[in-house]
Amino acid sequence: MNFSAWAVPSRFAGSAARFRVAPAWVAVWLGFVALLLATQEAGACTRPVRAEALTHQLVLAINAERRRAGLRPLAKHPGVEAAAWVIACDNATHDQLSHIGSDGSNLYDRLRASLRRPFRTANENLAQANAHPRLIVRLWMASPEHRANMLAPTTRSIGTAVAQSASGRLYWAMVSVAWR
Repeated sequence: MNFSAWAVPSRFAGSAARFRVAPAWVAVWLGFVALLLATQEAGACTRPVRAEALTHQLVLAINAERRRAGLRPLAKHPGVEAAAWVIACDNATHDQLSHIGSDGSNLYDRLRASLRRPFRTANENLAQANAHPRLIVRLWMASPEHRANMLAPTTRSIGTAVAQSASGRLYWAMVSVAWR
């Protein structure tokens, strides 16, 4: 679905409507909403109890590792968090761990749908574990690829999400972005 030519009726004159083109951010936002809705099946994934506290603890643990490495902490960003939620929910919906969404989307597709500003690069870490956020970060730190994603020196913003599958499993996502 292409939202780049979305139009809004500006006023009605008899039976003919005049249209003006909506700002580009509206098209981006609607594209993100469509992507989010496409990845969710009714009741297939939910935000677990205390999801905000869990994701906040995840960010704190990641930033603690970054400080230990002499790096500046990452700032939470709602658009990056939205991209993290899309993949966490998609994984929970299908009870599988994958960086490719069920619709074929990858990290860059999800970020382009949820952000209104250009980014240079991005990283994504995923996990499936009913564990405390600090343990999730310890597991990622034990993996060279996941560690490199969390400690990427050029990244400045982060989004985290945790989604619960119908079977009760927790699916975690961390997305970090370096801006242009």
